[in-house]
Amino acid sequence: YLARVGIKSGNLRNQMRLNREPDFFFYESGVIITAKSMKMDVQWKKRVSSALNNLFNDADDHIILREIQSAWFETLPILPGHKRWTPLLLQYVLRFFGKELGARTIIAMESQSMDTLHAVVVKYDSPIQNFGDAVVAYLLDNEIEQRSFEAEELRQLLVNSGMIRGNELIWNMPKALAKDERFAWDAKGENVTVRL
Repeated sequence: YLARVGIKSGNLRNQMRLNREPDFFFYESGVIITAKSMKMDVQWKKRVSSALNNLFNDADDHIILREIQSAWFETLPILPGHKRWTPLLLQYVLRFFGKELGARTIIAMESQSMDTLHAVVVKYDSPIQNFGDAVVAYLLDNEIEQRSFEAEELRQLLVNSGMIRGNELIWNMPKALAKDERFAWDAKGENVTVRL
C-alpha cells in the first residue's frame, strides 16, 4: 500500500519506529495495529490493569504468556473491528505501558525477532527478572527434580511448557542462560547442571 501511494518502504520498521515508540503494535506475526485505533485512554488502561490484577490473583506473580486462557483476553478492552486480543499484542502494550499497568514480559533472548512471543508475563515488581529466573521458577513450580540436562533436553522441556515454541533457541540455550551462575554449562555447551 505504501509503495503504491509513493512512500518508500525500504526500512519500514525503522520508519514506523516499531519497538521505540507506542504508535504501532504487533498484533500477530507480520500484522500491526495502530495505537490510535485502540483508543488507549485512562479508562482503557485502568481496564487492562484490572484484568492483569485478576490474572495474577489466579496465577501468583507470573504466567507463561502462551498459557493465558482466551477467556481472560475477553476481559480486556474491545479492539477495533471487534478483533480478538492476541498474546503478541498484550506483549507490545506491556512493552510501552508495563510500569503503568503493573506487568511486564520476560524475553528468552534479546536477539530474538520483534514478533517473537516472550516467555512469561510477570508482575512489574516480580522477583523474576530474566529468562534464567523464569526457567528456575518453572522447574520449582512444576516440582521438576531433575537438575542435569542436555541442552536440547532442557530446550524441549521449555517448548513443552509453552515458554518457547518450535525451533526457538535451538543451539542457543547456552547463550540464553550464559550470564546466570545457576546454569553451569560444560565447555561445549551441550550439557547443563542447574543449581538452585
